[in-house]
Amino acid sequence: MRQSITTSSYTFENIIERNLFYADKTEYFYKIVTDESGIFFLSRPRRFGKSLSVSILKNIFKGNKELFKGLKIYDMPYDWKSYPVINLNISKTDCSSAKLLNEGLCILLHDNARDLGIELSNELTASYLFGELITKASKLGKLVILIDEYDKPLVENIYSPHIEELRQMLENFYINIKASDEHLRFVFMTGVTKFSKVSVFSKLNNLRDITMNEQFATMYGYTQDELEHYFGDRIDEHADKNNID
Repeated sequence: MRQSITTSSYTFENIIERNLFYADKTEYFYKIVTDESGIFFLSRPRRFGKSLSVSILKNIFKGNKELFKGLKIYDMPYDWKSYPVINLNISKTDCSSAKLLNEGLCILLHDNARDLGIELSNELTASYLFGELITKASKLGKLVILIDEYDKPLVENIYSPHIEELRQMLENFYINIKASDEHLRFVFMTGVTKFSKVSVFSKLNNLRDITMNEQFATMYGYTQDELEHYFGDRIDEHADKNNID
């Protein structure tokens, strides 16, 4: 039976378990999860599949090998070891003010702590809680940190008078990653753009920006060969229906 195409699901396990269509890009994920540097940043416009990528990486580092059966990475030499994963989707936060952003980040951190079986303090500062979560989670093993849309608070407030307050908050928040280098197995951050003054890029010396890296140029979207391979039957049907070649 031909798989249905979805444009509304960003969760890899949901796509696989519902037998929805997925164009196999797992060879690219294999390249980064086995890379020695292990700290990556990738920028793409909205609706390019960044959130799905984070979901795929989460399942790889959770050791959910069976979800990848039939995909390229399944048969590649990888140990599928399970790691503690901190997954922060910044797009879920209300960033219309620094106060609301701080509250939203605290909620995300407490949600992650609960998933890891960790209890955090009643501290109300997100940057402190992030450091606390990393410290406690590191006792479970080397950490994987996945951050989706790290730049949403800045992108949505680029002309706002309080953008400097937001920038400073994010700088204090993300600096925890640099301070925790010894505890990290892997870091992957996505965003729409690269803001140089958020400390991430100036203070994470070993962060590898693969946005314009030729090796990962076709990690998102479809090449002509992929269009013909995955969608050839649909293209033919559309051509016949509309009487075009």
